[in-house]
Amino acid sequence: MPRKHDALLRDLSTADLKRLLAARERIDVLEKEKAVLLADLGKIERELDSLVASATAATGGGGGRKASPRKAARKKVVRRKSARKKPVGATTKKATKTAAGTAGRKGKKKVAKKAARKAVKKVAKKVAKKAAGKASRKGTGKAAPKAGGKGAAKKTLEDVIVQVLKAAGKPVPYRDLFAKIVDGKLFRTRSSNFDNVMRRTLSTSDRVQRVSRGVYGLA
Repeated sequence: MPRKHDALLRDLSTADLKRLLAARERIDVLEKEKAVLLADLGKIERELDSLVASATAATGGGGGRKASPRKAARKKVVRRKSARKKPVGATTKKATKTAAGTAGRKGKKKVAKKAARKAVKKVAKKVAKKAAGKASRKGTGKAAPKAGGKGAAKKTLEDVIVQVLKAAGKPVPYRDLFAKIVDGKLFRTRSSNFDNVMRRTLSTSDRVQRVSRGVYGLA
């Protein structure tokens, strides 16, 4: 078994190994992001269920179990027989009372649905606001525009890295690349751990490749 493994490694080229390593790093990043999103989704669903339940309870919405088709048919037959026996006045009063009760239930259901929709919109706004805050903290924002008016182009961190590598004309060690961007104030971010943001960008970029250990160049 070890011989087959060694033979497989010899058959792989350096480019294949680089692609496998980059894919492995990308998979790790995506798995972490997936776990965070699943946790957020669970919180949102629990909050939505709680809000809808409280809104329905406050307005008296909801109903009991539905009767089976056989029981419903029996009730219809009984109502028809009783309607034949009762005088016209009694039937009219009962119909009026039934219509009023139905209208009342429909009104309660409408209020419950309206309250539920408001609750869902409120939660959606809250989630969007939270997502925007996370994006700004992770440093996924654009690069600071150069002084030059409204039309100044905005760049991502990946654009800035490619720009520095093009200016160098050769592969650059990570420390030098990090120092040029930070000391030159080429990219503005609110992240408290810019080193982690930059390493993640390098590992997921299609325009930049790792030439050797700790050294990066253009793909």
